[in-house]
Amino acid sequence: MQELLRAHPYQRFPVVLNGTVTGILTRKEAEAALLAKRPPSLEPVVTCLRRDSIAILQDRLIESNSLIVVLLDRPGGHMLGVVTLHDLL
Repeated sequence: MQELLRAHPYQRFPVVLNGTVTGILTRKEAEAALLAKRPPSLEPVVTCLRRDSIAILQDRLIESNSLIVVLLDRPGGHMLGVVTLHDLL
């Protein structure tokens, strides 16, 4: 995890286990978990589908505690990317 944090300046990372997005890991939580030598806690993931409208995406972004929405190809499907408020603007 330390290598991942050093290699990427991002503040939030989608966590994928067995092909499914299971949560969002924040940099702050990852660093705290490393220091405490414990598993990190994940924030809930908010998703939308690539066919959803911008209005739906906006609503989901407002719902998201982590300020990130994961874009999926289908319900429960593969992650295509992430969208942030910065992307939407």
